Amino acid sequence: MDAGELLRLYAQGERSFVGANFCNLHLSGANLSGANLSGANLSRADLCDANLSNANLRGADFSRAYLCRAYLSKADLSRADLRGTDLRGTDLRGTDLRGTDLRGTDLRGSEINLTTKLDDKWFLVWKILNQPTIELTIVSLRDRADLSEANLSGADLSGTNFNGADLRGTDLRGTDLNGADLSGADLSGANLNGANLNGANLNGANLNGANLSRVRINHITKLDEKWFLVWKILHQPSRERNFKGYDFSNANLSNAYLSNAYLSYTNLSYTNLSYTYLGNADLSGANLSGANLSGANLNGANLNGANLSRVRINHITKLDEKWFLVWKILHQPSRKRKLKGADLSNSDLSNSDLSNSDLSNANLSNSDLSNANLSNSNLTAVQILSTKFDNVTLTGACIQDWNINSDTNLDGVICKYVYLKEGQQERRPHTGNFQPGEFTKLFQESLETVDLIFREGVDWKAFVYSFANVQIVNENTSLSIQSIENKGDGTVVIKVGVPPNTDKQKIHDEFMQGYEFAQKALKSQYQERLEDKDKHINQLFNFVNQLQEKLGEVPKLMSEAKKEYNFHAPVGSVGNQGHQTGVAGEVKGDQIGTQINYPAEKSKTLAEAAEEIQNLLKQLEETNPTATEAEKQGYVSALVPSNLKGKFVSALQAGWKEAIKELLDNPYLNVGIATLEGWESAGK
Repeated sequence: MDAGELLRLYAQGERSFVGANFCNLHLSGANLSGANLSGANLSRADLCDANLSNANLRGADFSRAYLCRAYLSKADLSRADLRGTDLRGTDLRGTDLRGTDLRGTDLRGSEINLTTKLDDKWFLVWKILNQPTIELTIVSLRDRADLSEANLSGADLSGTNFNGADLRGTDLRGTDLNGADLSGADLSGANLNGANLNGANLNGANLNGANLSRVRINHITKLDEKWFLVWKILHQPSRERNFKGYDFSNANLSNAYLSNAYLSYTNLSYTNLSYTYLGNADLSGANLSGANLSGANLNGANLNGANLSRVRINHITKLDEKWFLVWKILHQPSRKRKLKGADLSNSDLSNSDLSNSDLSNANLSNSDLSNANLSNSNLTAVQILSTKFDNVTLTGACIQDWNINSDTNLDGVICKYVYLKEGQQERRPHTGNFQPGEFTKLFQESLETVDLIFREGVDWKAFVYSFANVQIVNENTSLSIQSIENKGDGTVVIKVGVPPNTDKQKIHDEFMQGYEFAQKALKSQYQERLEDKDKHINQLFNFVNQLQEKLGEVPKLMSEAKKEYNFHAPVGSVGNQGHQTGVAGEVKGDQIGTQINYPAEKSKTLAEAAEEIQNLLKQLEETNPTATEAEKQGYVSALVPSNLKGKFVSALQAGWKEAIKELLDNPYLNVGIATLEGWESAGK
């Protein structure tokens, strides 16, 4: 029914319009006096200056309607919905408003009398707005008054005592609260946009979710540190702010500018970040659970390890593809996800459901999958290096060539059985199920190693330099290469054995720093050797292989079970394509997942060893004819394991130095002997 028909029927004497739908109708100035509109829908209708006196409006919906200056005297509005309704200047004399929902209703200038029936809460609101005497407000608000969700916008409440008052969700836009006492008040969700808080006391006030945009404060405003920081972010925008580890939970930072901000490990749970600019911000490890990111810009943001559970986004939220995928996994549960080769590294996927999903060749390294469901999933060649896998459900999963390391946490894994090959082949155990804790015991690697992870292959020249440097710096720590594992997709893991109680992080950091330095310093040299890359690589590996075979104590670069390896690497490193030899086997570009073990062989005599060292040093000279003195010494120091140093020193003491010198005088031999003599002197 439209407005014209309603007015025509009313003019014809019709008065009953019970439950009718008049939503959004324009009835400004209409005369509907005495009409029965109980239960009718008049939401968002324009009834300004309308005459509804003596009308039955019980239970009607007037939410967000315009009733300014309307005549509602003696009308029955009991239990009606007037949320957000404009009642400015409305005649409410004798009106029944008992049980009426007046949340957000503007009562400024409305007229009531002794016969108006109004609940105590809304009567207090009406008095604050229309009889703003200091005496009245102080007396009325002394006992923690309930003013929640009231509309007090634009009111002059300066100096008012709101101590401990319930102002949850209250509309205080543009309100003058100069000098007001709001200490201990609950202002959670309140809208203080444009309010004057100069000189106000908000010590201990709850401002969770409160809108503090355009709020005025001064040097005597009392505000807890957390909320003062929120105010500064909103009113004093600045790039690269450092808020690492701060607590901004439940704060309203909507439309804030936080470009390049440092927010790592910051608590942003249930924070309103809608339409906030977070481009290139560091949010690593941040708790964003329950945060509102609708319309936010997070392009380039670092979300490594961030908690994205229960995060709200919308179609205009800007989020890098990787993190949008993480968000989808967490918020749009779906079995049999196709995630083959997906980069999910450094992600917080705890408690996610990835059952029956294809995660083959995916990268889950450094991620948190604790309590996730991976039952019946395909984990072939998946990378889970240093991943939290505790309490994961793995029953029925295929773990063919999965890549774990000593830092992969398998504590509490729930697993009845797994398959070692795709297509549900090679079931383990063959019959029955794993006992509780048995899977973890069988598969957890617990070597005393430092794992050096190279995601783009290994630059062996830089590796040798850094390894030798770390050994020198940590002269009292015995380092030895335990294994070289090709993890596929260019990733190589080298396990360096260390004594118990070694500071593994220190060794790891020192090595990687030296490695990166050497890579940069030697980059130009690599470019010059592009043409003879394969020859250089094969000669170097041939040298290492022969050294291990001849001296026996040096670990081999292969396991007896496998003879083919894949070493993905840049120029000057292990090659990624083609067919290569010289490592006691063949190197092919399509072989993946091979681990190199190091069994010991029978030792040679010192005389034989000395002669063989001579020949191997000749090969090293041919492989690296332009190496500097420091590089030469680095090669010799790195490629001779610590457990053979004593034997080589004994060879020198037995008189082999002069014999070798007579046979061959070359730069590497001299450097090698000088290095051995250095060890001999250090041991005295």
